Amino acid sequence: MKHSKGPLIDPRGVGQLRERFAELSASFVPEWRFDPENPDAGTALALIFINQMADNIGRLNRLYGKYHTEFANLVGVNLLPAVPARGIAVLQLASDTVEGVALASGAKLLGEGKNGESIIFETLSDIYITGARLRDLVAISPRLGKIIPIMNGPRPARLLSVMEAFEEEAPLEEISYTPAPFSLFDFDGEGIEKNAVLIYHSSILRAGQGMSIRIKALSKDGKNLAEDFANPKEYKLLLYGENGFISPDSVSLEDGALSLSHNTESKFLDDGGYVLCIEKKTAPQDDIILSEIRLCTLCDETPPAFVMHNSDEQPVDKFLPFGETASLYDECYIGDDRLFSQQGADISLSFHLSSQQKLVTFTPKQEEAELKVIKRKPRAILFDTADTCPEKVSFEYYNGIGWKNLALKSELSSLFDGGFEGTFNIDFVCPDDWQPITNGGFSARMLRMRILQADNCYLQPCIHTMPVISDLRIKCSYEGEWKLPQRLETVCGTIKRNHTDKVLSRKDFPVFSPLPYGCDAVYMGLDEKPKGAPVSFLFDTAESVLPSTSPLTFEYSTISGFKPLKVIDGTRGLARSGTVLVLPPNDFAAFPVEGVSHFWLRLTDTSGPSPKRSRFRPLIKRLLMNAVDIINRETLPEEDFFIDVSSPNMAFPLAAKNVYKAKVYVSEMPLHSPAAMEQMARQMPDKVRIIYDFLGNITSFFVLWEEVESFDVSRPSDRHYIIDRAESTIIFGDGVHVMIPPAQSGAAFTVSALCCDGQAGNLPAEAVSAVFEGGLFLGEVYNPIATYGGSDLESVMSAQNRAASIVCGRNRLVSELDFVREVLSYSDAIEKVACISGLDIWGKQSTGTITIAVMLCDYSDGAHSFTGLHDGLKARLLSRCEATVSPEDMNLCEPSYVRVSVDVWIQVENASHSFEAQNLILDSIRDFLDPLAREGREGWEMGVLPTDTQLRQMLHSLRFEGRITKFIVTARYIDESGAHETALDHLPKNPFSIAINGEHRVFMELDNH
Repeated sequence: MKHSKGPLIDPRGVGQLRERFAELSASFVPEWRFDPENPDAGTALALIFINQMADNIGRLNRLYGKYHTEFANLVGVNLLPAVPARGIAVLQLASDTVEGVALASGAKLLGEGKNGESIIFETLSDIYITGARLRDLVAISPRLGKIIPIMNGPRPARLLSVMEAFEEEAPLEEISYTPAPFSLFDFDGEGIEKNAVLIYHSSILRAGQGMSIRIKALSKDGKNLAEDFANPKEYKLLLYGENGFISPDSVSLEDGALSLSHNTESKFLDDGGYVLCIEKKTAPQDDIILSEIRLCTLCDETPPAFVMHNSDEQPVDKFLPFGETASLYDECYIGDDRLFSQQGADISLSFHLSSQQKLVTFTPKQEEAELKVIKRKPRAILFDTADTCPEKVSFEYYNGIGWKNLALKSELSSLFDGGFEGTFNIDFVCPDDWQPITNGGFSARMLRMRILQADNCYLQPCIHTMPVISDLRIKCSYEGEWKLPQRLETVCGTIKRNHTDKVLSRKDFPVFSPLPYGCDAVYMGLDEKPKGAPVSFLFDTAESVLPSTSPLTFEYSTISGFKPLKVIDGTRGLARSGTVLVLPPNDFAAFPVEGVSHFWLRLTDTSGPSPKRSRFRPLIKRLLMNAVDIINRETLPEEDFFIDVSSPNMAFPLAAKNVYKAKVYVSEMPLHSPAAMEQMARQMPDKVRIIYDFLGNITSFFVLWEEVESFDVSRPSDRHYIIDRAESTIIFGDGVHVMIPPAQSGAAFTVSALCCDGQAGNLPAEAVSAVFEGGLFLGEVYNPIATYGGSDLESVMSAQNRAASIVCGRNRLVSELDFVREVLSYSDAIEKVACISGLDIWGKQSTGTITIAVMLCDYSDGAHSFTGLHDGLKARLLSRCEATVSPEDMNLCEPSYVRVSVDVWIQVENASHSFEAQNLILDSIRDFLDPLAREGREGWEMGVLPTDTQLRQMLHSLRFEGRITKFIVTARYIDESGAHETALDHLPKNPFSIAINGEHRVFMELDNH
């Protein structure tokens, strides 16, 4: 290990030595002048002396560093290797080529570095690049009864086909294949589901003035559901009118039946008549099954809509149905489309009947014309006066073809002959085939009364006795006869089902049902089945999480439902960003979910509704297909090394640079018998390479050796080696305390080195854009997120600090300080560490738990870097922990970030100073809240949060052309129940919290004074 700089024993340099020499020479030899500009022989000798002395001081100043380095070497610390950057690449097929392409692990991708150099990445797993696309994404919660489309998905539930037709006129949105950011299993939003029953009837459900609709409903177990339907907290009752569904004016329970009334006319639907909707407001947990549902209508006595004599409209309150004089086939029309549409109902027309008379005689001119022929007669001629009235009247209705006699309950054809007076009723059962007709500007169902007989009606003079009707009222009832619906449909979720056959055949049928799914889940619908495996998905989460999320299971659709699916989950249950590899089984098939048939993958929340469970829901920023994990490494071809004479402490230079890992296979043919080699091959097949000739003899036998930091703990039988990465050298032991490769005629050992570019491999998004080789049929290649976690070879100072930690803790982790030192020495990318036992990440008591919060320097770029080092760091801590700690009890996570946002209002006198003031304030706030350590300050520590008072003092210390009038600070944090926003001083105490910058705004106004 090379030496590092330590504290300076003598800080003087060449310039200071010259000045000191000039001072001393003036005192000791005043007769001689030290002049470096015009040196004489004495000055030349003095300059040689000064330069030699400066060299000696430099060696002296390096003494501390040398001792420190030798101390680290004594402890056996070598420089830790460079860490390769990691990332995720998304690969797409070239359009119109093949259905898919299999890409093997280790495929090389090319990225472009900051200076234009090529950075090589390799894929970490096999992947099948499929042409299938993510077509739909929908979240469904049977517990809450919600269906929330995230991307495309099923259409919203529509109760009526007329509403569906209306909405189809609107242009459909373009299909998307990339969902917008969404929170997993978040069902707080509005869903598109409905849970309703639609009851149709061509007449009974027609609402209007004075009319009430009654419904009886019995459940399978005999319960009267009308009482439940009347509960406004659980159910919503709707009638369909001109402007869509509306609530009735009144809802009540009368004699065990549900009674509805609404003064506005209902709208008749051509495909179903009138409709009543009963919608359940809360999600049903069990099926609600009806055995019977009945309807009827009650109507108060109401005047008809209109009355006409022939084609002339008459006043409704009092009118002459056939006019003042009688004529054959005179007609009276009584119209009321609402009441006369009540098929099968008892209709009663009640009215007061009276009569009036009118004398119809000759006019003077008519009389003169009649008497011309008999004027010469001596005697006068007298005329008799006749009488007439509507002696016989018919009662008819229009059936769509012609007028048909109405079957009255009593004979009333002679009711209007003038012999009756008083209150009378016209009673009949409303025909089923009564149809509207147009007459005199009205279009409605009409009862027609027509004069069939009126003797002497054309004689003159004649007295016409004509009926007068007043107080005409119409009443409609079913006299206890309840009708079945003519059609009944249910809507569950977004699916509509017709149960009319069951209703008419009086069979049980469900009206309200829970959504037919298991737990809360997110459904991912593929438009086609992938033809290969594995298929990969990238889940890019927005916030890093915190140790526990709800347990997830993956399932896939078959022709008969969903089955469990085995996946390789790189996200730890979506607790972090990563890829999920899916192996589609052979029975993967399309299945309808809410009427949409796709090849579905289902992410199921198995935590249930218990509030005690962690309810943190990660925000998924991106969900992409054909994603694969990549690493900045280049696997070099194997390099053979030969040994003529085996000796202690052999060192061999490697051709590779920036080696972070290597596989070293050593030939042990001279050391073992054939039987021993055969036995070793059986016992550790993954560590032995053995080759036979055609006769079955062993011709080559190589064993995989292990890299160690030092040989201090090695035993004579251990196969160990060391790699000095600073010098790119492989070193073997002394052959006594540890094995060394034996000398032989062939290759003594082979080295397959894996190299990386360290920190240079941290590339921005979309910098990885090409396939190095084997890219046939592949189109676009890109990394959606920046590659992360790459670091260069460990610095000497870091190794020295690590050596000090090893000595302090004796290479064992006991105290919290030991853990902090070990984590800090793991990587230069780690900025801050906090370790507390007995607390979880929320700062709550958790017996037996060790929580270690690690903040990285690039925390603002997301949790990707932390994800990259998490597994390796945790394994290292567990291996060195003195106490028995299970992996579940060690929570290695990021801090609980508190995102602080500041809004500041300022007044400025001059608008030209506004932008300068704004930038000053914003930069000062960001600098004040920045938790990273830098020159001049240490940054905020975990558990220490800024206060309003500190922010106020900082803001008021700023000097600019204006003044601050007020400011508001809000803090956003997440815990097990989700995200919260509060005032800075109201934050809960948490030793793992750390403040970071949120969104800051400055509002400016001019000071008019």
